[in-house]
Amino acid sequence: TMAVAWVLLMLLSVTTATEYYLSDQGSDQNSGTDASAPWLTLPYASSRLQSNDVLLLARGSIWHQQNLTLKNLANISIDAYGNATMPRPMIEEAIGFAYTSCIDIVDSTAVTVANLHLGGCTRPVHFLFGPNFHGANYSVTNCFFRDVVIPQDMYNPQSGTWARAISFESQSPGNVVAANVTVANNIALRLDSFFFSQGVNVLGLQLVQNTVAQCGGNCVFLRGTDMRVHGNVFLRDTPQRLFLHGTTDIIIGSVQGANRIEGNAFSNRGEFSGGADGCAVDFETSAAGFAIVGNTFAHSYGAGIMVFGHDTTSHNLTLDNNVFVQSGCLQPRGDRGGVAFICPHGNKPDGTLRNNVFETCSNGVPAIYEAIPNCSSEFVKSNNTISSSNVVVAMPYLELFAPPMTSNLTNVMIPV
Repeated sequence: TMAVAWVLLMLLSVTTATEYYLSDQGSDQNSGTDASAPWLTLPYASSRLQSNDVLLLARGSIWHQQNLTLKNLANISIDAYGNATMPRPMIEEAIGFAYTSCIDIVDSTAVTVANLHLGGCTRPVHFLFGPNFHGANYSVTNCFFRDVVIPQDMYNPQSGTWARAISFESQSPGNVVAANVTVANNIALRLDSFFFSQGVNVLGLQLVQNTVAQCGGNCVFLRGTDMRVHGNVFLRDTPQRLFLHGTTDIIIGSVQGANRIEGNAFSNRGEFSGGADGCAVDFETSAAGFAIVGNTFAHSYGAGIMVFGHDTTSHNLTLDNNVFVQSGCLQPRGDRGGVAFICPHGNKPDGTLRNNVFETCSNGVPAIYEAIPNCSSEFVKSNNTISSSNVVVAMPYLELFAPPMTSNLTNVMIPV
C-alpha cells in the first residue's frame, strides 16, 4: 500500500549519506566516493544510488544518450562539482529522433537537481509517480535547458503532446501529491514547454526567477494548489508548428487555494499564423481566487490576459497594477486586447480590475475586449489608465548562454 511505501522511504532516509562523483574521464571500476576516482556512466550511477546519497557531476563533462534514473528513493541530490569557471555538466540526447529523458525520478521524495546543462531530451527532468503517492520537497534550480522539442514526425497538431523541460506526471488514477516544489533561476531556450503537471496535485509551487525564451507550446501549465509564479521572464515565445487550440506563456487549469502571478515580464508572445490564442496568460478552465499583480505584458500576439473558462468561467480574480503595452493587437479572433473577457455560454467572470496601465493598439483593438456585450460587467474596475501614448517599461534582455558558475545573478533581465 501507499502507506507502507511511505514508511519504507522514511526508514531509508535515516541511513548515512554518501557523496558519489561522476566524470566523463572516470571509470565504473572506481569507488566513485572521491573526486580523484569518479564513476563514468549515468546508468551505473543509477544502479548504485541509495536514499540520502549525493551525486556530483564534473563540470566540463558531457554524457551523450545516457539516462539517470532514480527510483523509490528519498533525500537525493544531483549537483555539479569541480572548477567553477568550467561549463555545467551536460546530459545530452540526439535532438528530435525519439522520446527520451535525461533524468527520470520515479516514486521518490525530497529530490534536488541543480547546476546541470540538459539538452535534446523530450523530458529532461521527469518526475513520475504511481497511484496515491505523496511526496514533498522537490527542487530544480540553476539549470540550463535547451532544444527540448518533440520529434517532428511524432507531432500532432490536435493533441498538444509536447516535450517538457520539467514535468510532474502520474499515469495512474489516484490521489497523487507533490508538495513544496521549487523551480528557480533556470534558463530554458528553444523548447516546447517549460513546466508541466498532469495527474499530480502540485502543492506549494514556487516558480521564480526563470528565463524562458523561444518556447513554442504552452510554456507553463498551472494545475495545483497555492502556486506562486514570480520574477520570471518570458521572451519571444513563438510556435514553429501549428497547434489547433492555440498556445500561451502560462495556461491555468484546475487550481485551488491562493495562487499568484506577480512581477513577471511577458515580451512578444507570438503565435503560428492563423492559430488561436497567442496570449501571455490564459485562464483556460474555471479558476477562483487567483491574483495577477505587477506584471508587464508587451506586444503579445493575443491578449495579455484572457479570461476564458470553457464551459463555465472564473471568479474572484484580482488583476492589479499590471502594464499592458500594445497587447493583443494582431489576433483577429476574440482573444485579443490587453485583457480579453470571453464569457462562455454567457457566464460572466467576476473580480477586480484596478490600477492597471494600458497602451492601446494603433489598429483600434481595445484595451479591454469583450466577446459579448457587458461581458466584464461583474468586474469592479477602478483607477485603470488607458492611453495611446508610449508607456515606458523595463524590457527584458536575454543572454543566450548560461551564466558562468561564478555569477551571482539571479536572473537575466536588465532595462534597456
